[in-house]
Amino acid sequence: MSHTLLAVITNPVIDSKLGVGDGGTSMGYLIGQLYRTMIMLGGLALLIYLIWGGISWITGGGDEKKVEKAKDQISNAIAGMAILVATAAVAAFLGKIFGMDLLNPSI
Repeated sequence: MSHTLLAVITNPVIDSKLGVGDGGTSMGYLIGQLYRTMIMLGGLALLIYLIWGGISWITGGGDEKKVEKAKDQISNAIAGMAILVATAAVAAFLGKIFGMDLLNPSI
């Protein structure tokens, strides 16, 4: 009697969607995950930078240079938020044009 044992090796750290289908599908999934991770990290950095600017403004003690620097920090944080929102809007728009969800690719 011949028994063939097929050992299935799984890695609990890697998402189960990877390795299914062709390489392009897996690459699309990885790029989508990377994009969402970058947006999340960018939002976290934005929040920290905005809070830091607010605290700098409050603790500036009326010093014009410190207050101006804090205002610039807050303005830069708001501009960063606009850029993050714009990239998500462009990705959603292109997804509608191409007929696929670029922010959440399906496998």
